[in-house]
Amino acid sequence: MPYAYPSSLQVAYFQVTAHTPAGVAVGPIKIHKYRNSSHSDPDTSAAAGLELKDKIVGALRDRYKKIMGSTQKGDIISIPSTKQSEWFEGLRYRDIDKRAIVRAFVGKGSLKDIELALDTGLATSKIKSTLTDIQKVCDDTIGLDCSGFVGNFTKQKGMQAADGHYGPNTEPLIYAARGIKREKMEDIRVQDVFLWPGDSQHIAIVDYVWGLDGWYFVTESASSLGGLDSRWYQFTGTSSYGDTMVKGGGTGRMFEVRRPNKYGSFYKTWVLPCKIG
Repeated sequence: MPYAYPSSLQVAYFQVTAHTPAGVAVGPIKIHKYRNSSHSDPDTSAAAGLELKDKIVGALRDRYKKIMGSTQKGDIISIPSTKQSEWFEGLRYRDIDKRAIVRAFVGKGSLKDIELALDTGLATSKIKSTLTDIQKVCDDTIGLDCSGFVGNFTKQKGMQAADGHYGPNTEPLIYAARGIKREKMEDIRVQDVFLWPGDSQHIAIVDYVWGLDGWYFVTESASSLGGLDSRWYQFTGTSSYGDTMVKGGGTGRMFEVRRPNKYGSFYKTWVLPCKIG
């Protein structure tokens, strides 16, 4: 069953389970950091994760070559049933999608992607098997960027764009270009998205509409706010129609909101609310 609300998916990211080679479940593991492949700051960069990914995939390919006598090619690692006893314990009879492992380390991973990355890391001994060690690896290398979270939510909900499902690689400008812009605060609904002006694209998704005094509960992964969480936004009542300055947004109505920061106070910013179209 898909998660009905963004905050429900957020909670699931906070309760990920990994599995040791012996099949022992380890968790809950909290996936909460912001991670983006374009960032250079070590606290949000994907560089360390990509290094770990290379070690895990390298170990998988080395074992494949030892078993099969040839170099593994393609995105999927598949071991014949006759060779499963020589494959990594904990990964037997399980096809390995290397793209999923990459997604987990660049801020785009689904719950299944992250579980696969952790399970392959444990099976290849690139990740130690205690909960403390696994959580540290996740804090240092795994997380979600803004569109990674929103896209994984929309994908598991089956929300479609003109050319297929929205997903973790869908840029905010696509939501802006294809979305239906809200003209009034009262029109905003659950699963609408908020988009930010400027070159630094950002996207958040509405989880709950209270409406009273302009309050809306919003789920997002933001580097400036410390990562993945759900937060209350308050519309100030001020809006402006014209060039939104949002990539892909064109002309529309921007709304001023009070947005929380990671220190517990609020600051004012502008957002473009859109129904996903």
